[in-house]
Amino acid sequence: MLWVDDNLIVSLQADKFYAERPHLTVEIRRPTYREEDNNGKPIDKSPTSSN
Repeated sequence: MLWVDDNLIVSLQADKFYAERPHLTVEIRRPTYREEDNNGKPIDKSPTSSN
């Protein structure tokens, strides 16, 4: 099981590409949260960040 609650899904994206050898690739990533400091510099607020 990947999700306990489907409310945790923020977005989905699907792309189709043609290849010589058919295959399926599934990539699951944690969302990242970006904020800016007083100088406009991005601050990483991802769940694994130590900020």
